[in-house]
Amino acid sequence: VRRGAAFGRGRRECLEAGPAPGLEAGHAQGLEAGLRRALHDVVAARQLTVSDAGQSRIEACADLDQLQRWLTAAASQPPHTKFEP
Repeated sequence: VRRGAAFGRGRRECLEAGPAPGLEAGHAQGLEAGLRRALHDVVAARQLTVSDAGQSRIEACADLDQLQRWLTAAASQPPHTKFEP
């Protein structure tokens, strides 16, 4: 396969630019969704009750550290109790 100078220049520019700007944002969104899913799974497995307001806080939260704290708290909560994030 024959490649011209434009190909080489474009490839170099791409490599120098690094990952696409949206890649990091997409990664963070994936982590957020994963933590939220894990939190829901722990709540269900431990048969915890969460108020509508608590569910809304979980769904609205975009802070990875906060979601992790809630996940840890839910995992250590006694089964069949109320969990309020």
